[in-house]
Amino acid sequence: QDCSTAFKGMSIVAPPAALKPLDSFCHLNLAREDFISSSLELVAGIFVNDMYSDVVLGEYKVTSNTDFWAVDSCGYLVEDVDAAFRALYLLIAGIILLLTSCFSCCAAGCCVAL
Repeated sequence: QDCSTAFKGMSIVAPPAALKPLDSFCHLNLAREDFISSSLELVAGIFVNDMYSDVVLGEYKVTSNTDFWAVDSCGYLVEDVDAAFRALYLLIAGIILLLTSCFSCCAAGCCVAL
């Protein structure tokens, strides 16, 4: 099934304050390799904001006439940012360790020279 047909078969029940909670991503034409599995295709996004960009809490129910897989994109973003900061922490710790060892070697060399 193509993207636009799959999107037309989707519906969402959302709280009344949510503006256009289901939006088609068919126009993005992303390659299947951009996703977790090559069998996935980005069809739609669910937005939980109102007209003032405030998050609308409540129950969202998505139905479709085809099988679909929901992915938490923000969750993946949080994991990626967390991994980047952990790598940065290790880099800084390594630089501090390198500088400390260089200073210790220099101090030891000066003490031996006396």
